[in-house]
Amino acid sequence: MKAAVLVETNKPVEIVNVDLLEPQPNEVMVRITAVAVCHSDLSAQKGDLPVPTPAVLGHEGAGIVEKVGDGVTSLQVGDKVVLTTAGSCGKCRYCWMGRPTLCEVFWERRRSGTMMDGTRRLRRKNGSELNHFFFSSCFAEYSVVHERTAIKVPSNSPLDKVCLFGCGATTGVGAVLNVANVREGSSVAIFGCGGLGLSALLAAKVAGAGNIICVDILDNKLAFARELGGDYSVNASKENPIKRIRELTGGGADYCLEFAGNVDAIAQAVEACRPGGKIVVSGAPPAGSRVNLDWMDLLQEKVLTGATQGASVPGVDIPRYIEMFMAGKLPVDKLVTRTLPLEKINEALGFLERGEPGRSVIVF
Repeated sequence: MKAAVLVETNKPVEIVNVDLLEPQPNEVMVRITAVAVCHSDLSAQKGDLPVPTPAVLGHEGAGIVEKVGDGVTSLQVGDKVVLTTAGSCGKCRYCWMGRPTLCEVFWERRRSGTMMDGTRRLRRKNGSELNHFFFSSCFAEYSVVHERTAIKVPSNSPLDKVCLFGCGATTGVGAVLNVANVREGSSVAIFGCGGLGLSALLAAKVAGAGNIICVDILDNKLAFARELGGDYSVNASKENPIKRIRELTGGGADYCLEFAGNVDAIAQAVEACRPGGKIVVSGAPPAGSRVNLDWMDLLQEKVLTGATQGASVPGVDIPRYIEMFMAGKLPVDKLVTRTLPLEKINEALGFLERGEPGRSVIVF
C-alpha cells in the first residue's frame, strides 16, 4: 500500500509502498477514506515533536473496517469509523477512572512509535520495521489499530468531514465543553485560530458564550475566525492582546483557551483571564519549552490547567460531537478549505507552515 513516510526530520515526507501486517487479537484493519492534516504532523516533520523515525505519519483519519482480529466485539466489517489518537490500555488506574487520555501505557507507547502492545505492524518492502504515529499512521491507504482506537460513527457520516474529530476538533470542542465548562453568556478568549482554536470557537457558540475574542498573529486566520462567528479579533503582532482583552471584557475574559502552541501565548492567556477565571492549555510548544508566569496571577484564584484531546472519552464524546455536527449545531465542515490526494501531502504541510486558514484533508 502507499503511505507517507517521515524518513528524517526537516525533510519532505516520502510517498512509498509499504507492507501492513494483519490485525492481531482485538485489532481491526481500516481502509482509510480521508485524513485531516494536523499541526502535530508538521511538528513531527520539523522535529518539534519527538518522533522515532522512520515513521508513517497521519492521525486524524476516518475509514471503513475491512478486517477484524480475534476477540473484536465492538466493530464489524463495513462499519464506518473515526480513528482517535487517544489510545488506551483499558486496565490502568486512569482508564478505570474514565480518563483514557491520561492512560499510563498510552504516553509510553506513543513516544516509542509502537502499537499499544509495544509491537509494530508496518514494514518496508525489505522487511525492516516502520514506526507508528499516534497509534494510527493513517497517511496511508490502510491502517491497523486497536478496536478502542476505532470509534464507530453513523453510516451516513461524511468521512471527509468527521475525520477532524480524530484529534483537532475533539481537542477544541472538549476544551470548551469538558474542561472549561463554558457557561452561557460568559466571555471566551481563544489564542490560536488554527483547526483546534476554530473548533473551540464553534463549541463556544454551542455553549452560548457571550463575547468570543479570537487572538492570532495572522490577519487571514482572524478573518476566517470572524466568518465562523468570532465577535472580536486581536492581532497579537500589532497590539497587546492582554490589554485589548481586558478592554473588551471589563477586566479579563472568563475563560482563556490556548491552542497556539507558543509559550508566550500561554503566559498571555493567563494574564488576560479575569480573577477567578479559567485557562485551558491545549497547544503543543516544542518539547522542553518552559512558561514564564507572574505568580500573582495564581493568587487571584485563576485556574490553570492543560488538556489532552479535550479530556474526552473517545467512545462517548466523538459520537456525541458527530451527532451535534450532523444536527447542524457544530459545523466543523466549514473548517475544511481544501482536499488533496496523498501525493500532495508535502503541499498540505506547507499550507500549515505558512499559516493558511482552514484545514486540508487528504482523500483516497
